[in-house]
Amino acid sequence: MTEIAHRKYWKSLEERDLAPWSRPPCRAAIALVLAALLPLACTRAVRGEEPSATPAPAYDIDEHLDLLFRRVAGEQLRMNLFVPKTEGDRVFPGVIWVHGGGWALGTHRDLSDRARATAREGFVSASIDYRLLPKHWFADTIDDVRYSVRWLRAHAGKHRLDPDRIGAVGDSAGGHLVSLLGTADPPKPRPGDYASVSSRVQCVAALYGVHDFTDGEFEAYVVHRMPGPLKTNRDAYVVMSPIHHVSKDDPPFLLAHGTKDKTVSISQSRRMHAALRAAGVDSELLEVAGGDHGFNLGPAMSISRDEVYRRVHAFLRAKLGQPAQTPRAPAPEPPRPAGGAEEEF
Repeated sequence: MTEIAHRKYWKSLEERDLAPWSRPPCRAAIALVLAALLPLACTRAVRGEEPSATPAPAYDIDEHLDLLFRRVAGEQLRMNLFVPKTEGDRVFPGVIWVHGGGWALGTHRDLSDRARATAREGFVSASIDYRLLPKHWFADTIDDVRYSVRWLRAHAGKHRLDPDRIGAVGDSAGGHLVSLLGTADPPKPRPGDYASVSSRVQCVAALYGVHDFTDGEFEAYVVHRMPGPLKTNRDAYVVMSPIHHVSKDDPPFLLAHGTKDKTVSISQSRRMHAALRAAGVDSELLEVAGGDHGFNLGPAMSISRDEVYRRVHAFLRAKLGQPAQTPRAPAPEPPRPAGGAEEEF
């Protein structure tokens, strides 16, 4: 995807009228889509599990709940931030957790338990908000995810975070967003949005996400969130498709998907895995036999949902490493965004 095409797409989003989103027929159609996309939240039974990695030592943690990290377009975006407690100057790798919900539902609280669990294993962990559809455009969602990474890096010294070791985990729509975060080069941030700070991450774990919108399979899901139909607006669909941004400098990936997923076909993760491997990127594909969207089928699955997340944690430890005993001196904190984009605490 060329830089010119990126600019045209972002400009088209700025110029389009958002009023059609408020019309009842459109809202009803979106509600039906969301009902299919939202995974169930239930406890998984274990059957046929493979041994997981040895658990990391448990840390006590500091919790910063409902922390306001960005004001934008009339929204107040918050995160739950969990920081391992330690003595001395030890710093920890970081993890961003990005929730699912069809890009239209969910909050920073949805994956807080997951973020809290990784913090106890020695990661500075944040579960984040992002702007939601249909009120906002798709491009706004990934813009907020990138901003959250820059915000954490800018405040690394306050939270015992190693700014050079940050990973991202997401499920469903969040899986798509972290995949895009790991592959697509971002447009230049607006002045004051920590523009001098990188939003790159050092590893990505994407669970049952969409990676390609150009094959038409998901056009009905996203056409009302795009400048127009795929036939006449292919560039816009390329922009939102991680598979079309894969390059050899992408970070390591873990893709996890159920073979019985009827919402997002496992072919999405299989093709993404193949594209990453073809580019020379370190990629692992975990196929959960019998697993549906969200890994909700319990005894029908080859491994449990909890085991999937144990493997995600093991992947994070392997790619991001352990807490550093003697960190380098922290870099000066960049200037705060204009208008006071976040709270002090």
